[in-house]
Amino acid sequence: MVRSRLEYCCPLWDPQKVKDIKTLVSVQRTFTRRINGRQHLDYWERLKFLKLKSLQRRRERYIIIYTLKILNNLVPNDINMTFHDTGRLGIKANIPPIVKTSPQYIQTLAENSFPVKAAKLWNIIPKDTRAITVMDTFKSSFGSFLDKVPDKPPTLGYLQHLQHLIVFGINQFYLRVRLITCSYRMDLLIRCNLCLCDSICILFPLATLLMCCSVQLLAYTTYCMM
Repeated sequence: MVRSRLEYCCPLWDPQKVKDIKTLVSVQRTFTRRINGRQHLDYWERLKFLKLKSLQRRRERYIIIYTLKILNNLVPNDINMTFHDTGRLGIKANIPPIVKTSPQYIQTLAENSFPVKAAKLWNIIPKDTRAITVMDTFKSSFGSFLDKVPDKPPTLGYLQHLQHLIVFGINQFYLRVRLITCSYRMDLLIRCNLCLCDSICILFPLATLLMCCSVQLLAYTTYCMM
């Protein structure tokens, strides 16, 4: 009953200021702290144990689901949100341009507006998930995708200004993949160099022996011809 009140129409008023995010999170943080036997865990560990998503993650999920409804004409598109099919990259939302010559506070308001925020979040999810039109199937596929994305902000348990939790989690996920890939490539390079060194160590004495035999054979042939 409490969380439903915290999330009512949240795609419309999703806060960006750290102070407002902290105020909302404090409700769920206080409740999970009262669970017997879990007081020693920090907030993010308690959420993981309880299999709960952070409120910020849930709000971003609602934004993406509402974007799907706009795409499939299930709700009115009063904000004139548009999409385009890129073929290889699937259906992507068009991000409204922001006038860079306008005052900074105007640019900030534009960045935090639903058309810009929803388009950025929509474009970051996998192509196959964006192609699903059935709501229940989309939620299942999207949920499986979110389970792989870390649900933890970068600093102090909260996001920095104008940074989305899903986007940050995906960047962290791909960063780990790149680190693992680089580590594998480095290990493979080292192994190749070791194999090359071993080959040289084996081939060099063999080449020396063949050279000595060739010299002796040449000397013997010359002696016989004299």
